[in-house]
Amino acid sequence: MLKFERKLALRLLPATVVGQLFATGFADAGDIVNVIPVSTSPILITTMVLTASPTADITIYTGVAAPSVPDDPTTRVISQNGGGAGAVVMPYPLILPPGWGVWITNAGTGGGAVNITYDYLADTGSS
Repeated sequence: MLKFERKLALRLLPATVVGQLFATGFADAGDIVNVIPVSTSPILITTMVLTASPTADITIYTGVAAPSVPDDPTTRVISQNGGGAGAVVMPYPLILPPGWGVWITNAGTGGGAVNITYDYLADTGSS
């Protein structure tokens, strides 16, 4: 690769900083699994990949409490991969407020997983 081509490639493909902490959650049919515990600090999710088997209905939730059922309409959804084998990649970082955690659920019959890199941020309080 020529020097010019390398510089161009670097401008087109900015690096994503990976979080220092790593969490993996697996969910089989009917599971509700805590992936990142509720924290008193804000959480910066830097990367997230969600995979599912063809018969899984995987959802990633966040909030102050776990979803009550795998398809809970009252809990905030970060991402979902329902009914298709493959992967969903989070396109940008997310910051969760203090007191929130992350859960993976499965309303389908197959299995699925989520891989997350994240960091805890210092809570500077409200301004």
